[in-house]
Parts: sequence; structure tokens; C-alpha cells
Amino acid sequence: IVRELGAQPARRGGAERRGVALTRQQIVADLKALGLRRGDCVVVHAAYKRIGCVDGGACSVIDALVEVILPGGALLLPNLNIPHEFTAANPPRVDVKKDPVRKMIGILPELFKMEYATHFSLHPTHSMMGMGEKAGDLLRDHEKAGVPCGPGTPWEKNARAGGRVLLIGVDQKCNTTYHSAEEELPDSYQLSRAPIDGIVVVDGREVVVRSKLHVWTNHADFNIINPELEARGHARIGSVGMARALCLDAAGFLEVCREKLKCDGRYFLSAASR
Repeated sequence: IVRELGAQPARRGGAERRGVALTRQQIVADLKALGLRRGDCVVVHAAYKRIGCVDGGACSVIDALVEVILPGGALLLPNLNIPHEFTAANPPRVDVKKDPVRKMIGILPELFKMEYATHFSLHPTHSMMGMGEKAGDLLRDHEKAGVPCGPGTPWEKNARAGGRVLLIGVDQKCNTTYHSAEEELPDSYQLSRAPIDGIVVVDGREVVVRSKLHVWTNHADFNIINPELEARGHARIGSVGMARALCLDAAGFLEVCREKLKCDGRYFLSAASR
């Protein structure tokens, strides 16, 4: 899930040189330079190690995000439970608050879940977690959507609400919001043919969630869309510490994805998967 981008070249300035710890305020400045501001709703996908040495560790990165966008917004991170073997015969089961975050999505979601998250969406594979005034509305009713990431899910609702997607040290392969557009396709290649009943445990209560689940046999190149996103003003490139960062307008991002898929329903798939 976490496909890392190369680190940025070392920048000038004593505290930003390789081997010297970045402060929280330097990370705050980097986030603001990407266009983030108080009141934003932001889904974050990040590879913490790519940021470099940070004074205060991963907590300082999350604290910087909180400082920039809260109060008034929503800080949102993936709470995924996605081994690829889930089927009707082997349905998913997850305690959205207590089960550990899958190691493949990194230390920041794990820490966020343990120390920061106040809201959790109910889905057996593609739960989202968040904090902030707008998080509750965005994460509500995921269990009713019938799909992991498409219409009615937090991933799609964040875009509809004018939110952002922030990629830090990772590329578009990690951008779960992509699947919102893919799942809108009739007979989507991304989804199982029939819904599967998964179990979501929340506060000791079991909730049966009927949803189509992802099929993981396809190989895609999501980064091919980047030049057009930049040309249309839907993407802002910068850095967070030593990591390359990409801040996306989620609504504009999905608009371009839908346009591509309307013309070619397999636009993002590699030749081998077509």
C-alpha cells in the first residue's frame, strides 16, 4: 500500500539539512506552503520515514497537521483491513477501534488510531478514522454505502465536501480516493460481483456490513494522471521535511478520474490487466 517516493534533495537551512531534526513548526510551514489551512478536511497518506529526522517523532507530524487544519476541519487517515484473501467463504471481521492498523500503511495511522482518532467509519475493509468538528459527518453511514470507497463513503464524501488528499512521501498508488471513481463504473473491475457480509466490531457491538469488496487481481498506473491534475490546478507539489508531497483538490481529482474512465473504463489499468 505504501509505495514510497524518493526523498527530496537536502534543502538549505541549518535545521533542514540531512541529519538535523526538523521541528514541528518547520513541518507546519511546509504544510501551509502546500495550501492547507484551518477548516480543511484532509485525507492523509504518508510514509513517515521519508520525512526525515523529526524532533518529537511521528507525534510532531500529526501535531503539525492538527495545528494547521483544526479547529474547524477534519483530519482523516486510513484505517484499512485489507488482506487480499477476503471472500464470501472467508469474510472480513475487524474491530475498528481496537485492532491494529495494518503495518503496510505505516506508523502514522497506527499512532493516530491509538492517540488521536475520535471517529471511526464502519466498514470491514476500508474504514476511515478522523478527528475534528467535521469528521463525524464525513465518517457517518459508511456501513450503508454498499461499497468500500464509492458514493456515500467517507472517501467520496470528503471530495464532495471540498476536501483535500495529501500524499507525503508516497505516490498515487496509495491514494484510496481513486477507487471512488472506479467503483462508479457499471460492473466495476475493482469490485466483487456480489456483496459479502463482513463483521465490524465497535465498542463491543457487532455490526453486519453488507458490501461489495475489492478484487485485487488488477495492476494499475495511477500516476499517469498527475500532469493533467497539475495543468488544471488540482494538484500542488511541495515537500514535508525531506519527503516529496502532493496536495490534491479531491473534487477536481475525482472529476478528472471520472472523465478518463468515461472515455476508457480501463484507463488506469496496465496492459497486462486489460
